[in-house]
Amino acid sequence: MVVPQLVPKWLSCHMKDADLPAIEAAVVSAEKKTSAEIVPMVVRASSNYFQTHMTLLLLGGIFFALFFHLSDLNFYWDHYYQSLALMVVGFVVVLVVFPRLAKIPYVQRVMTHRFEENEQVAKRAQIEFYQNCLETADQVGVLIYISLMEHQVVVLTDKKIAAIYGPETWQKIVQDLLGQIKQKKMAEGLKTAINSIADLLQGPFPLKSDDKDELSNKLIIKD
Repeated sequence: MVVPQLVPKWLSCHMKDADLPAIEAAVVSAEKKTSAEIVPMVVRASSNYFQTHMTLLLLGGIFFALFFHLSDLNFYWDHYYQSLALMVVGFVVVLVVFPRLAKIPYVQRVMTHRFEENEQVAKRAQIEFYQNCLETADQVGVLIYISLMEHQVVVLTDKKIAAIYGPETWQKIVQDLLGQIKQKKMAEGLKTAINSIADLLQGPFPLKSDDKDELSNKLIIKD
């Protein structure tokens, strides 16, 4: 029994379950034009950004210290339970609320330097390229990598394609896709990007008579 692919909650504002077969169909259609293997992927974030968690814990500690100082807690018998309750509330806020803030995309973006985001996105895209075996037999794999939290898109290609087309070639496709993502039209943007890449590659890398579909055509989704 084949389990249908579903859109996770964190991606649901950008696409619906019904969009997934349409994206897969776009890849199948694109690969009828070229021998290149096109793989679309979207991840929730390229890194857990550990420094964000640590910064928030530090801020939480400062908050707790200020709370403790300004509350003028009185642990004498007549105010013991009230003071203890206030201290517990402050402690729970630090341990529970502040770490949860680190999972909010907006908070992560505000507390992470753009340079760090760029570095992590580039690194994760490279890792995913090799982990998903995009180094095809003919060295014509293409990864369309979307990192949602950072609002970034990367197009990575295997050696033969990279020898003809440099990173600047993909800038318009990347910018158009980013524009669609900002409008909550990721599925439409992906289909357009997939088709544009196939149109560009069908000249130097036409479909062969013995062409094999080496990689899955589904959208890869990772948390």
